[in-house]
Amino acid sequence: DDAAVAAREETAAACYAALGRLSLAQSQCADARPVSRVRSSPVAGLVATGGWSGGLCIWDAARCEKVCAAPKAHADRVTGLAWAPSSLVVATAGADATAALWDANPESASPGRELVRLRGHRARLGNVAFHPRGAHVATTSFDHTWRLWDVETGSEVLLQDGHAKETYSVGFQGDGSLVATGDFAGIVHVWDCRSGKMIQTFLGHGGKVLALDWNPDGFHIATGSDDHTVRVWDLRRKVEAYVLPAHSALVSDVRWSPRSGEALATAAFDGRVKIWRARDWSPLADLAAHDGKAMAVDFGPQMDETSLVTSGYDRTFKLWQPADEALAGYL
Repeated sequence: DDAAVAAREETAAACYAALGRLSLAQSQCADARPVSRVRSSPVAGLVATGGWSGGLCIWDAARCEKVCAAPKAHADRVTGLAWAPSSLVVATAGADATAALWDANPESASPGRELVRLRGHRARLGNVAFHPRGAHVATTSFDHTWRLWDVETGSEVLLQDGHAKETYSVGFQGDGSLVATGDFAGIVHVWDCRSGKMIQTFLGHGGKVLALDWNPDGFHIATGSDDHTVRVWDLRRKVEAYVLPAHSALVSDVRWSPRSGEALATAAFDGRVKIWRARDWSPLADLAAHDGKAMAVDFGPQMDETSLVTSGYDRTFKLWQPADEALAGYL
């Protein structure tokens, strides 16, 4: 109805106005080595980072202070990171061929405690994603498979080997009925979670699919690749909806604004983080985010669509807010 349309337009306008004014609010050295992953908690003012040292850190976003950590979460670099949808649990994936779940609640009896270790992949992991209901996680691996795990028991409940090359990116549709995976052949597969069957394949990237995220609308998927492009796929029409020549180097991460899906953030090894209007793909912001490679990006804690967190090869993670709010943080 007209009221819903008006509300949607108002939300989009506010989101665009805020993202167009982003400025650096906080910066923190987060690891002794490059910070490969950063993710915001959807339910608390916390940010998780994972680095090439194999360490996991949890940060208070407002103060940019570390509140708990697992310094040796993995024996090799952290390659994937995800928050549970409704609790303070973090999943990590590592180049040591394992994934793990962690207590990320600073108020718990043992913050930073390992809850369960997921073993079974035969090669290094690419990424990890929580199912929207929180009871399962998916992992991807260089062994060409993706797997689904039970969070409580740590047992493997599904193994899929439909990729011919290393499988890297993974993400669930918002209602949890579908999961998408991307591989080093540039192929994106969409799977039915109930049957485990592949229902759609998207071809178009000229390189490895290194990042993937579902729009909240449930039928658009954004992917990033080392072919320097971001591509948007329309699941309803089963076509490539748009090709965004987004960066001058490998695209390391893509994230839709989590509530409205009106904006798309991209990070790349050219050191830039960019934000795009999803309606016409015009640029909203172009941030010189990191010295060297920008390795990850996410929208703000508690699904805040007006702020960003980023991490990079320069060993830092950064919080970006609209200029007036960012300035207030220093006063």
